[in-house]
Amino acid sequence: MYSYMICGIGGGYITLKEDGQRAGGVRKIYWGHDFTKVLEIIKNLEIDPQGGAYILDENDIPVAIDIQNVKDGCITIGYGHILQTEEDIEKYGFGEWKEEILGNIKALYNGGNLPYDNAYINNIIKMQKEKMERAGIDNPAILPINEAEEILMGDVKERYLIALKQGFGFTDNQIDALTCNIFNA
Repeated sequence: MYSYMICGIGGGYITLKEDGQRAGGVRKIYWGHDFTKVLEIIKNLEIDPQGGAYILDENDIPVAIDIQNVKDGCITIGYGHILQTEEDIEKYGFGEWKEEILGNIKALYNGGNLPYDNAYINNIIKMQKEKMERAGIDNPAILPINEAEEILMGDVKERYLIALKQGFGFTDNQIDALTCNIFNA
């Protein structure tokens, strides 16, 4: 907080207004747009603090997010990131069930009946966890909070670009609302 810079144009000096060290105090600004509010809204919608998706440390502070089935027959990691590409499925250790997962996603997007029910998807998650435990390695689909937030930011940026095209002339708040809506859809 004692740092400062001399302004190269007006000769005055520039000081810090906030140190940015408080938890939750860091704003997420990209492309000149502040995504902080959007990210918080989505995180609160995607994860119920009492729902058991968070993995807590000894002080009950969330450190990671467990694999989830969001009750629509999809496997998600982090904050609602659906495994829906071959690359994602392989990266997060579900390659053994790639065809089943992609079959579910295809049916979901086509508006048809899902070929596998929630019990089946939950069983895939259970088998995945057991396989990793037997191998004595960490499950790559159980994400540390910082990794989950990076993936969420990437997902939100994609939806934001769609919202900008669809909501031409909207205010920033309207674009944020549309971004959240597109993400949740």
